[in-house]
Amino acid sequence: PKSDIDLFKLEHIDKLEIHMRSQRSNDIERNLEILEMIGKAAINLRSLIIGGKSFYYPEFFETGFKNFGTSLKVFTLKNDCFADSQHHQGIPLLHSYVHGAYVNSVNTFFKSLNENCPNLSSLNLGSAHQLRCLNTCLINSYLTYDHSKLFSMAGFKIVKELDVDFTFFHVGKGFAHFNWFFGLINDCNNIEKISLNGLMFPFTGTFAGTSSYFDYFMASIKEKFKNLKKCQISFQEGFDQQYEKTY
Repeated sequence: PKSDIDLFKLEHIDKLEIHMRSQRSNDIERNLEILEMIGKAAINLRSLIIGGKSFYYPEFFETGFKNFGTSLKVFTLKNDCFADSQHHQGIPLLHSYVHGAYVNSVNTFFKSLNENCPNLSSLNLGSAHQLRCLNTCLINSYLTYDHSKLFSMAGFKIVKELDVDFTFFHVGKGFAHFNWFFGLINDCNNIEKISLNGLMFPFTGTFAGTSSYFDYFMASIKEKFKNLKKCQISFQEGFDQQYEKTY
């Protein structure tokens, strides 16, 4: 407040939101230059929000992460970032593209964020229920999905607050398993606070014929986050009516 600022510049930005749309070939080079300019100038950025089709072009953010990464403390991923059933460049996302290039793009994005933001303390992740078709395995004759192996970053060791929003971005596309983000987080993490919002658990039934799903979920959280001091869980609207006979 005591500084006499007569011109607002990128270096004064404290919080920035970037929402990417599909890029035409003649826009990619121009937008790369724009993101590079922001990355080199916004050196005091503390909070970054990413939305839209950002994972299609992870190289857009690499320059930014490398420059303002040391000042970044809060990173937020919006629910609309992950692929849906639309087509990208003529390829069905929930089929061939999601299995290959798209997942690699997501990994590149998170890898760059992890490596270049050593002071990141709060990680807010959006819903990845659109990726539910990946890494399938058969348990108890039910088709389930092991999202914990989808990303194998094992990073973000410095993060202390983790927030995951499972709320559907598109209604009627199933639900995201709670542990899809496990592969992103180092097993030797320092997370003290975790919030899981909008969950829809199959409370009834058992996991692998032994324990209930709820017991399995809670045990997984306890095993993964050994420094946890606070855990907050909320469920999707209508959960109590659907599972009214369970605890």
